[in-house]
Amino acid sequence: MVDWASDSGDDGKFDWETDDEAETSSAPALRNVVDAPGPSTRPRQDANGRANGAAPSALVAEFVSMGFTKEMVMRAVKEIGDTDSDQLVELLLTYQAIDGAPSAGDCSASASVPQILVDDEEEDDVNWDEDDIAGNCNRVNASDGSDDEEFLQELSEKDEKIKTLVSMGFPENEAQMAITRCGLDAPVEVLTDAIYASQTAGSGYAANPSDYEDTESSIFGGRNKTIFMDGRKRKRKRYGSGTQGNQVSFDGSHEETMPLPNPMVGFGLPTDRLRSVHRNLPDEALGPPYFYYENVALAPKGVWTTISRFLYDIQPEFVDSKYFCAAARKRGYIHNLPVENRSPLLPCPPKTIFEAFPNTRRWWPSWDPRRQFNCLQTCMASAKLTERIRVALGRFSDVPPPQVQKYVLDECRKWNLVWVGKNKVAHLEPDEMEFLLGYPRNHTRGVSRTERFKALGNSFQVDTVAYHLSVLRDMFPHGMNVLSLFSGIGGAEVALHRLGIRMKAVVSVEKSEVNRTLLTSWWDQTQTGTLIEIEDVRALTAERIESFVRRFGGFDLVIGGSPCNNLAGSNRHHRDGLEGEHSALFYDYFRILDSVKTSMSLLLRSLITPYVLLQVTLGFIDGACTTLTGGPMRKVVICTRSMLGSSNGAPPGGLVKKRKIVEHIILLRAKPNISDAEEKDMLDYLYTSQYQMRGILAVSLGRIEDPNTENFTHAIFMRFQQKEDIAKFQSSPYYSKILDEHGSVSVDFESEVEDDIIPLFRRGEDFNYGVEFMLLISFLESVSGDSVEDALASLQKLISQCSSFIVQATLGCCLNHMDSGYSHAAVIRFPSFDDFKLFREGMEYKDMWASKFQPIVEKSLELYFTVDPVGNQLM
Repeated sequence: MVDWASDSGDDGKFDWETDDEAETSSAPALRNVVDAPGPSTRPRQDANGRANGAAPSALVAEFVSMGFTKEMVMRAVKEIGDTDSDQLVELLLTYQAIDGAPSAGDCSASASVPQILVDDEEEDDVNWDEDDIAGNCNRVNASDGSDDEEFLQELSEKDEKIKTLVSMGFPENEAQMAITRCGLDAPVEVLTDAIYASQTAGSGYAANPSDYEDTESSIFGGRNKTIFMDGRKRKRKRYGSGTQGNQVSFDGSHEETMPLPNPMVGFGLPTDRLRSVHRNLPDEALGPPYFYYENVALAPKGVWTTISRFLYDIQPEFVDSKYFCAAARKRGYIHNLPVENRSPLLPCPPKTIFEAFPNTRRWWPSWDPRRQFNCLQTCMASAKLTERIRVALGRFSDVPPPQVQKYVLDECRKWNLVWVGKNKVAHLEPDEMEFLLGYPRNHTRGVSRTERFKALGNSFQVDTVAYHLSVLRDMFPHGMNVLSLFSGIGGAEVALHRLGIRMKAVVSVEKSEVNRTLLTSWWDQTQTGTLIEIEDVRALTAERIESFVRRFGGFDLVIGGSPCNNLAGSNRHHRDGLEGEHSALFYDYFRILDSVKTSMSLLLRSLITPYVLLQVTLGFIDGACTTLTGGPMRKVVICTRSMLGSSNGAPPGGLVKKRKIVEHIILLRAKPNISDAEEKDMLDYLYTSQYQMRGILAVSLGRIEDPNTENFTHAIFMRFQQKEDIAKFQSSPYYSKILDEHGSVSVDFESEVEDDIIPLFRRGEDFNYGVEFMLLISFLESVSGDSVEDALASLQKLISQCSSFIVQATLGCCLNHMDSGYSHAAVIRFPSFDDFKLFREGMEYKDMWASKFQPIVEKSLELYFTVDPVGNQLM
């Protein structure tokens, strides 16, 4: 279809038998566009009191004498009645062109088996079964002239479908019109789309030119257009004369479906001129964190009112992605992001089919008015359907008759078929769907085609989401921590990456193993931050959320869209809104968001309290604490690991001041016969020194985990304001006695950290636990200074790259080189042993050491200890 090479290796071939596609049938029976009568449980009757479909024998005999079979005549009469002979002839000729002469019981020649649209995340949600298919087949083809009972069954099915639509909140007359336009075999999803389109966008499904078509070249006009305009006027009269009609209140008291805007452009498009958009967000909606929730716009009655009520009464932003790409995707978004200063991804994607796939223009017939695709689905039409279309069109040397055009266009719209040859249509390939949805090429490659279609059909449209998230780019220039719920194939992550926003850490929750595999593969190729994957949102408990908040200092963004299985799709028996098994997971989104806000609020209070006390008592921290602002957010004082820039290699520009400090490492060789009680007393004594002497800013200590060549057993890390304070500590008889008794070696080096309470004093949850890693180095005397600088720079760079799982790191040149035997030292704090292991045993660290340090190092010593619980109790 396009210049790209298909990954399937079978371009231009039909897969007649495949387990990799959702098998579809031929087309549903053709319908004329007329006003439908009201629902009935009895057969319709004409003016002569005759049941519609019970044709007079003379009429049947007349058409049979013209060469049509009796079964075909009865089928046509049931379709449009027997009052217009010209229309009957045209429809009979169309049947003959499309199907050939149908014979009784020959289901393969009939357009009868239901088309199955899978718009769900669970394949078993499709409600067509074998009895449905067989019954439908027999119903159309086994006509023998006395089939009133089967015709009554068809009417009963129509009544049931109308009843289903009415129970979903749609007006009865519009439900009938949708069935007339789309056909009795159309899935409920298509019928609801037709009704919503009529209500909001002023277009019907299939029967009228849609928003995605070139109306000037459309064949549909005249009476159809009159019917459409009359219906639109009735709707405007009902909902109000404005573009969007009378707005439904957000208190949930109104029983009508929340009206959708026309056009569906949200708070503005990239092409709009600057306009003022004012939102008053409730206080409880303000962050941190920012949050972003997405789901289908065309949801059952009351769904968006409920979602809005749970998400702090924020009004949804309804957007159709047809304004951002060449395919429609009507979605609602509720978020607390700023709406000013948005910017689109560049280069802007093509917005028409011909711009996206120019090779299709050559074969595109003049009677196909489509210029954009409908919403991309989770499965594709079969090769049998596309072959049937090719055969039907091949019977005509010129433009096919209107009925054939209608049949073909219905299928093209439903399945997003494109023209790839003369009379030849094909479905979109996965790489083409990736292109339309804004994903990198081959993003979903490596899994089956069925899984690729399913994953892409349920994904974000990246350009649309990125436009909304673009406001975060300037707010988080050094990266952000993201909680991604219902991640799918990583639409949010791809959007942030394409915006140039670094993701320091992402906690991703996704049930599908295939989707997790695709996200991990993309992450490993493009990202350097930490990716943590969780299978089930229900496993993300409040305790686990709290641990993540402590570990990462909170989340900057909570993003996701819960499954729409029970909100849209062809699963009419399970379309039960937010009470459905899958769509009820929305409440988990709210639960998790609320838990994140609570945990971050508690963390904030724990950080502010000691800061205020120390600022009053010490009086030398002069306004260095960073503030988070952004759009409607309230200004709050917070210092988290994401802001420890100067200490983990990612300084946030000119927003912070730095303070010089002196790091003091003490390595002990404890007496061989030391008891547990003596060991505890020794460590307690050293730890409490920070409260006994001025100038000590922080202390951590513990038992060294692994044996080492120097036989050190314990390590103490102490931070001092200046070198003179170290001298005072070492001269104290109380501490010198302990150090002399157990044998000690000390290493001192100067460094600098952010002049803020958290990084300076190592206070807060992140510093109450974890692993302290100490690296001591002595370089060869013959090594040049450039080589040493290069090695140290490579270590600093690696620390910066791993900053998402490093609490703090300092390194520098030793002050007591001659006494300690080491020229340089580094101290790195990790939040957990797993993070430490990830760093130390990673190929990046090993490669760096082997290439940069090993050739020029005379000796080195690596030590680590788990932070002693004494510190936790005292903190």
